[in-house]
Amino acid sequence: MKHTMIFLFVPVLFFGQKNAATVTYKNGSKRTGLADLPSEVNKKGEIRFKESEADKKELISLTELSGIEYTSPDGKNKAMGIPVTYAGKLYWVYKVYEEKGITIYTTTKQDVTNLGGVPNRSIYGKGTSFFIKYKDKEIQPILTWYDAGPLTINTFQKKANIKYILKFFKDDCPTMEKAYDNGEIKFDKTPFPFIEFYQKNCNSN
Repeated sequence: MKHTMIFLFVPVLFFGQKNAATVTYKNGSKRTGLADLPSEVNKKGEIRFKESEADKKELISLTELSGIEYTSPDGKNKAMGIPVTYAGKLYWVYKVYEEKGITIYTTTKQDVTNLGGVPNRSIYGKGTSFFIKYKDKEIQPILTWYDAGPLTINTFQKKANIKYILKFFKDDCPTMEKAYDNGEIKFDKTPFPFIEFYQKNCNSN
């Protein structure tokens, strides 16, 4: 199956590291410089930003922004972070998949350069959440891993995530649950095996 490949670079932030970025304000204005990741905000919800190495850093509240685009050091890959509010909580997510009416976003902040049709699933783990934009529904979580210890990660959360995904697609893809029960769909910490099954077997677009 042909997929839209989205090459994503999300820099891992270490102390003192600078990330080339373009911040976009809600009024449409843009500034290019060096910025922290949204996942590294301070207690007031602010990131550090400066237009060049020589400039003095300033603090920008994430509530002022509509997006932050990060660029890899070689300039080849970009990652656009956008704000998503769900159940009263603000998340910053990155688009990692877009195909035939489905868009998947993730909160991961790891260094990822090949996501999309055949995602590098080894990078996902504790603390990662996936959001889905599907048809006319609002962007919402489709799978979440909480860092609550190995037993919770491996048992309860796995079952809860699979149950939620199957329920999400139940009306539009009634064969998905049976396919999972029969071993046709192999869960791998991400929603992608279920997404791929849906695209191949249930998506009429």
